[in-house]
Amino acid sequence: MRFNGRNKCTLDANGRIKLPPYMMFDFGATGNRSVVFYCLPEGCLGIFPAAQWEVYCRQLDSDSDMVLTDPKLRRQRRRIGAMSQSDEISNQGRVTIPTSMREFFGFEAGDEMVIVGAGTWVEVWKAGDWEREMHEMDDSE
Repeated sequence: MRFNGRNKCTLDANGRIKLPPYMMFDFGATGNRSVVFYCLPEGCLGIFPAAQWEVYCRQLDSDSDMVLTDPKLRRQRRRIGAMSQSDEISNQGRVTIPTSMREFFGFEAGDEMVIVGAGTWVEVWKAGDWEREMHEMDDSE
């Protein structure tokens, strides 16, 4: 399963966004509606199918014998633990972005958002931040 495309939406007063139907179909292909939100350092929110998130976590766990002696690995795990949260996609295709994550990114009700397919996950950007990211991607080529 690969998430592709981009779609605009508006963050509602309850902190929800509606996923486009084609992305809902891709999330449904994983067998359930469980997702994990993760605050990506680029300034966007990642939404991962829970099964895919578990794959990433198992890869991290493969370094478990080094965690006690490597502060960088501990920081990485701390960040992942603190900056992620599980939830479910509603029957209507909406996800509620946790309050702490909305505050972290400065997402507010009424903001225009862009939902972007990023391969094995989806990213949620404020529209202005997405425009800047597109310019940075163009400039780096």
